[in-house]
Amino acid sequence: MIFSSLLLAAVAATPAAPSPALELRGTIEFSAALANFFAATRKLESGALREDIRVAHFGDSHSTIDSLSRSARTALQRRFGNGGRGFVMLGRPYDWYNQDGIESAPGKGFAREKHAEYTGPGGLVMHSQARGSLISTQVQATTSKVTLVFERSPTGAPLSFYVDDTITAVSTKDSTKTGAAYVEVEVPAGSHRVEVRAGQGDAWVYGVELESDKSGIVYDALGVDGARASDFVKYNEPWLAAYMARRPASLVVLAYGANEASDSNATKPLEEMEQSVKDAVAKAKRLAPNASCLLLGPPDIESKVGKTWTTNPRLAEVIKVERAVASAQGCAFFDTFAAMGGEGTAQAWRQRTPAASRPDHLHYTPVGYRALSDAYAVALMSAYDAWARQGGAK
Repeated sequence: MIFSSLLLAAVAATPAAPSPALELRGTIEFSAALANFFAATRKLESGALREDIRVAHFGDSHSTIDSLSRSARTALQRRFGNGGRGFVMLGRPYDWYNQDGIESAPGKGFAREKHAEYTGPGGLVMHSQARGSLISTQVQATTSKVTLVFERSPTGAPLSFYVDDTITAVSTKDSTKTGAAYVEVEVPAGSHRVEVRAGQGDAWVYGVELESDKSGIVYDALGVDGARASDFVKYNEPWLAAYMARRPASLVVLAYGANEASDSNATKPLEEMEQSVKDAVAKAKRLAPNASCLLLGPPDIESKVGKTWTTNPRLAEVIKVERAVASAQGCAFFDTFAAMGGEGTAQAWRQRTPAASRPDHLHYTPVGYRALSDAYAVALMSAYDAWARQGGAK
């Protein structure tokens, strides 16, 4: 009896064997819509272009942590050159904000705000009114130039902008005009610590742009937790247009739908969601008139009924709407849900070792997000290769 108990305890303590690697397959639909982006990247590949090609990836919490965009950024930069990590927010606008190539640190005195006037590239701004407030980030991605992006205002605070041991005094106070302003600091290529300390007044800090000393791809992940396409529509367009005119995008990615799939039709009818997606695409085209556009559909999202997890019934309708809008408005589309296996995937991934989805059956672990990101990256690069083979590079 004692032996049996010991045997059972030993079996229970034995870790489960790792599950087989996730192998996902997906396709970029309506890929002809990416011709402008592909033509620009082809010029980089051939050496005919010495400028950066930028991707502006707007989305929800899946984009906040750079989850779907990581592998795509890596694949594009490996093929066409690394123009730098791109725009990131300083500090931790969210507790889980740790994008690829940076290590966010807790700050003091700064808090994220959604401000109708001060939009920011990612729809947020970090705001402080207290002397001594600070936010910082350890930049691990190779960087040669760090540009601080902040807002001017009549009550603006003085800032101390640190890049390693280099300190730059910045005045954000301006009684005659508002709008984004920039301070550039060139540094030796490598990793760097970036910090901003605020004096008395309103400090409105958006983040930093991280660039390399080589031309290539820059892929910005601009997610806002809980965002819907309707939130992107509400972003201050004149502000964002001015910002994107300074850093033109060759590809705009809109990655929404997860929160819309969780909405009820009674409170947010599907027709309302469809109009928001149409308006978001139209806005993206106004912001970047020469860019290609791509809609990323949401992954599996499940709700628990009794003791059973099932895919939200509205998810299929949301994906159908996004696909139809993409087709009608000249955008490409990637069906993340189909690529990962369709209905019930979140529950199946939760049972894996290690788990690939989180307990909420809405978000995913690093293992799961890596598989999703890899699938998107492979599909994007496959679409480029097909375009090139068909004579698009001519």
